Amino acid sequence: MLRIQPDGSLLSLEINPGLPEFVSGAANSGPAITPLTLPALLTGSGVTGATGVTLDSAGNLVLTATGKGVNAGDIAVAPQAQAAQSAAIFADTATLRAANDLVLVERSLGTTGDLNLLASGVLQVRDSDLRLFSAISGGTLTLGGGQGIDILALNTPPYTPFQATGDLTLISPGIISGDSHFSTGGNFSILSPTGTGGNFVSLFDPIITAAGNVIFSSYEGASLKVEAGGAIRGGDITITSPDVTIINPAPGTDEFILANSPAVILQSGVRGGTSNLGNSSEGNVFIEQPLSGRSISVGSIQTAGGPVILQSGNEIRLNQVESQGGRIELDALDNITVGRTINSAGGNILISTDNFLRVNGTFTAPDGTPTSISSATISGSGGNIRILQGGGTDTPFSIGDPSINGTAGAIASGSDRVVPVLEIPVPSDGIFIQGNINIETIPQDSKPDPNPIPEPTPSPEPTPIPEPSPIPEPTPSPGVDPSPTPEPVPTPGEDPNPMPSPAPVPPIPPRGEEPAPPRTPSPVPIPVPVLIPVPIPVPIPVPIPVPTRPRFQILPPVLPLLLNRNRKLLQP
Repeated sequence: MLRIQPDGSLLSLEINPGLPEFVSGAANSGPAITPLTLPALLTGSGVTGATGVTLDSAGNLVLTATGKGVNAGDIAVAPQAQAAQSAAIFADTATLRAANDLVLVERSLGTTGDLNLLASGVLQVRDSDLRLFSAISGGTLTLGGGQGIDILALNTPPYTPFQATGDLTLISPGIISGDSHFSTGGNFSILSPTGTGGNFVSLFDPIITAAGNVIFSSYEGASLKVEAGGAIRGGDITITSPDVTIINPAPGTDEFILANSPAVILQSGVRGGTSNLGNSSEGNVFIEQPLSGRSISVGSIQTAGGPVILQSGNEIRLNQVESQGGRIELDALDNITVGRTINSAGGNILISTDNFLRVNGTFTAPDGTPTSISSATISGSGGNIRILQGGGTDTPFSIGDPSINGTAGAIASGSDRVVPVLEIPVPSDGIFIQGNINIETIPQDSKPDPNPIPEPTPSPEPTPIPEPSPIPEPTPSPGVDPSPTPEPVPTPGEDPNPMPSPAPVPPIPPRGEEPAPPRTPSPVPIPVPVLIPVPIPVPIPVPIPVPTRPRFQILPPVLPLLLNRNRKLLQP
């Protein structure tokens, strides 16, 4: 009887490995487990060392011929009995976390959100020719192993087993072995738990495609291809063998190069975002500093006779390149900076930059000459060297001075050699030739326009809005007096300083007298009677001036008596 009980769980499963499947009448009849199921589950397909399970002297369940135990805390997701039944998990978000090892064999995992596959021990992934493995996340995809990550999933071409819409991250303090293809709509990172780049190895075939940035510390193994929309930042890269898993690649493709030679292909700024990550090389020291997006920044690159191809939408910065007979191609829209040297040992060398090339180090060539760029072999032959740089007449390429645009030492190709100190002249055609060494100056007008006009021109072209000439400032509104309107506006017919009505008229002074200055009349509440002397003279009355305010004359009682008397005298 075999009891399987997850660590910390109250439930367990008891099965009898010795019973045939569905034995009628048996006390514990049911589906049996054959001895090959657990070994295949824990080691993956193609491993023949473990052929069964046994109990050791301590009573532990182990795989025969390997001694690998099935320990508490392990999680193993096994394949289905039928090849078509491989779906294991599909959810909004999912996390598989093992206290020890996490083993995923020939299953499909999918989420619309984030997917996390985490193990305190080793995270192991396997597929087979019959059953594929895939982990596809609609959000981020995180793979973590406290003791390492071991991925071997290459039976899915042309499909990609590991895919994420967001970032795809592999984290471990140990070795991260990634024999598979990875694709992400965000950043791809191989990290240690401290956040620095992790050590990446692959025995067969790693291909990485990211819309964002790609980050790793160092890489060693088969041919490597990294394609990033943003920047590529890495450490030393050592290529030991071709990619033997690519079948019948088309000639002229990257896959053909990877399959037929130990090659490295790094391409940044290809249809993606930007970043601010990178390293730089100065002199013989490779130092880390911020670098603009779409750049390539790595340490030393060495191949076992295969090509080194670096193409950047911005800068290229690296420590040194040695291809041992393979060709070297460095192509950047901005500066190319090499901390030490470039040596193909027989392969052709093509370096192209629209700006400056700086090769800061030297090595001692067989003839004893300090050399910065060499395609020479020990036998004395050498590949072609072609350098295209954008210094022009203002900053010509200088052999012996790498401070701005040039090399610290000589440029050598077999018997052909350009030695310091030489400032490459710029003839009318912009080409300097010595044997199979060509140094060309890219014309300034051939550099790409940083603000290109889209082709074809957008149609229809918007009709410009006519503008008056000259443009009045400000534009007056019709019928509006430009002069400021007083506030408040007086009502028509009103005098802002009203005068008393009727208007006061000063009295006419006697002749010879100067008129007295007008005085403001004081109101008389009760009119005082004016006594008129008797008799009243009859001369032509003098016009009485209009008083400043209405005056009421009260005649004294004597005047009517006199008038009556006079009337009587005039009567016949």
